[in-house]
Amino acid sequence: MDDIEAVYGQIFRVGYSSDAIEHVYLLKADRKRLFDVLQGHSKQLPHSNHVVRTFLALLEVGNRLLGETVTSRDDHPSVVLKKPVYNDGEDITQLRGAPNVPIKTYQEPEEDVSQQSGLYSGSTRQGSVTNIDGNPLQRKQSVSVASMVADFEVASNITLVLLVWIQTVERANSQLHASTNSLGSAPESDSVELLFLEKDARLHLRNLLQNFKSLLTIAASKLKEESFDDNACLLTSKNILLFVVSLQRLTIASMVFYEGSKKPVVLSVLHTFYEANLSSSIHDFLANTAVKREGEIYKNAAVQLSYEAQSLLYLTEGILTTLPGTFLPIDAYSTQPDISSSEQPSNIYASYIKVLSFDEQTFMEFFVPRTSPILARMYAAFYNQAPDLYVEQITNTSFVAWVTANTIGGSPYVASDVNEITNLQKNLKTYALADNEPSPFLKEIEKAIFPTGQSLNYLPLLRVSLWMAAYSFNDNFLWHLTTSQDSKILDVWLCTASYVLRNTHDSRQLRAVSKLFVVMLLKITSPNVGSYRNNTYQRIVTNLKSYIVDEFKYKLCHQSGPIVPVALDESGKKSALYYIMDVCQVFFRANLTRKLNVEIFKGCSTILFQALEELDRESEQGHSTYAWVELYKTLIGFLTFIRKQKILKHSDLPQLSSLVEEVFCIIDVLLGPNFSRIVHDSIPVVYELSYQIMGNAEDLTALLADLALSDKSHLSTLCGLLEQLNQYVKSEDSEFEYRILVESGKLQAMLASSGKASSGTSFSTKTYSYKDTFVYYGSTIDFQFDKNILKIDQMALDEK
Repeated sequence: MDDIEAVYGQIFRVGYSSDAIEHVYLLKADRKRLFDVLQGHSKQLPHSNHVVRTFLALLEVGNRLLGETVTSRDDHPSVVLKKPVYNDGEDITQLRGAPNVPIKTYQEPEEDVSQQSGLYSGSTRQGSVTNIDGNPLQRKQSVSVASMVADFEVASNITLVLLVWIQTVERANSQLHASTNSLGSAPESDSVELLFLEKDARLHLRNLLQNFKSLLTIAASKLKEESFDDNACLLTSKNILLFVVSLQRLTIASMVFYEGSKKPVVLSVLHTFYEANLSSSIHDFLANTAVKREGEIYKNAAVQLSYEAQSLLYLTEGILTTLPGTFLPIDAYSTQPDISSSEQPSNIYASYIKVLSFDEQTFMEFFVPRTSPILARMYAAFYNQAPDLYVEQITNTSFVAWVTANTIGGSPYVASDVNEITNLQKNLKTYALADNEPSPFLKEIEKAIFPTGQSLNYLPLLRVSLWMAAYSFNDNFLWHLTTSQDSKILDVWLCTASYVLRNTHDSRQLRAVSKLFVVMLLKITSPNVGSYRNNTYQRIVTNLKSYIVDEFKYKLCHQSGPIVPVALDESGKKSALYYIMDVCQVFFRANLTRKLNVEIFKGCSTILFQALEELDRESEQGHSTYAWVELYKTLIGFLTFIRKQKILKHSDLPQLSSLVEEVFCIIDVLLGPNFSRIVHDSIPVVYELSYQIMGNAEDLTALLADLALSDKSHLSTLCGLLEQLNQYVKSEDSEFEYRILVESGKLQAMLASSGKASSGTSFSTKTYSYKDTFVYYGSTIDFQFDKNILKIDQMALDEK
């Protein structure tokens, strides 16, 4: 019998004391054998109080021992943790007492721990970060990082045992959830409730998270050292992050499983994250491993995060920041909410992110190398999934392009190669900033996301989207996202959004990503989201009008017809605000099915409405080059689909009536004075809109009547025009010709008359017939009010 078998074999022995359980932590951990022992007994958690108490004893002892690895430089702990001394296989000096078996030393692993830990040692350099702390709820007075020391050699072993412990509990919980009875009923209690029913158990967990925070804080500080070389520190950090994510997965799985029932014990376990408040430690870990600019060049940090390590940080920060407020404890909210804001106060993780202040350079360093590579690879992967119908259209209509394969005098749209643009190794400066050496992160992303093939891994996109959504609470992030042309994050993010929204029906993960994209689009187009610049409040949406996207490089999704074309001048340059409108059009055109995703449709209609509101503030802003006719076709096509397919009569979709009213309102806005002045080829484009309305007058009139909207003041322009057109058509003795209506000036008179009937109220003060019409308008749509985010979190936490 070896040492491990002797110690592990006695863990669940009746009468085995808590002191004896210490030996599990003081012996070099054997992950597989420990997991097998714990897993074998975890099946008895619902049936044996002894097994429950033993699992809790492991947590309590592990927390106590881990706490002793962190001390103040001025303190003298009562019990010193002795390091084991290698003795050629003989008995060794033992740690804090000894079991009645010889225990051999545990050595540092022989393999490259920096690779194994998910963090990589790179060039040695001094990093820097502005440390902005929130208001953490602490169980004891904190001390500065400079006065704290940690024994990472011992901590790495303790955290590994704790990691195996939480993963075992998580596995048992999953199996318990699957073990419904013959009637399909769920178990009354799961592993979370069984283990943490007693307050003391939850206190041990909270204290453990506090110890994790201390270790991560010290580790993050060490990462700035000019010559960092502490493999045990990296191993400890990775074990902690894996534990935190496993605990998130455990609690959220229970919350989703018992949907509709707030289990007090499960919620109290979740609350420990907010009592410990890991926000500053997680952010510092990210900040101290970011690339840094030195003079004219960027250099990688001394320690670089792998994709796995970054994913753990994305999940921790993203989930805890966006968790619904209805599940949070009262004291998890910021203690200093903005009294001028109409929003409910954000949770402490959101509050921490909200107050972070950074300039454009810091934005570039912190976000570009972490988001752009994933977005670029996903863009390429989506693009290669199906033919670009716009390319086919160009080659079919251009003889020169067909003959020369676009190599001579061909279309610049076709000549722009997506695979070249998104090649990470060839575009290091764009996607990694530091172009002197490719980071391990880039290589891992290339393996995780293949640019060709039909099977796509959406998980990296879901996780980075959740992380970006968390930072959308920060006005500085939104400002630099919409102004930093050099970063190209907005460009590749918007074009990727068009592919995601086009394919949203393909998988649950894509529907989750679609929601996160739409939430952020709602924020950046909202009239109520802004930032103070030079003591002046400026709305984020105004930035989008001057931000130019190269739509030849960052191609809108043209994989299903009818396609949304590029700008009429074919310059390849389009305002980001117009590009966003096109992204919404792609969704409208590609998702007309009898099972409408009403929530995403309402999000896109509100984005369109907010964009038009911004454009309406200025009479001229690139109006003449935008393909307005395509927008008209999109909107009218949606309404006629609803009518012809009788969706309203045969669907029980909630909020569908309000969605239809929103689209009618958008059309009414487009008939307004500013948009009526837009001219293409010497002809007002509103004539084309009128033509579309008249060609579908029967369906539109009937749909308005079905929803009792025919005489509403907020639709007076549209309703007035429809009524006049219907009367005019009926009065014609011969077959009606639209050309005559235009040339005679009668259409112009109808439009003028309809415009006078308008109520003249502003966008934001209009009243609507349905309570959910434009419910998202002007809102930041904070996740605290959306319980569905739990299911998104669960998908993001999926290990597959």
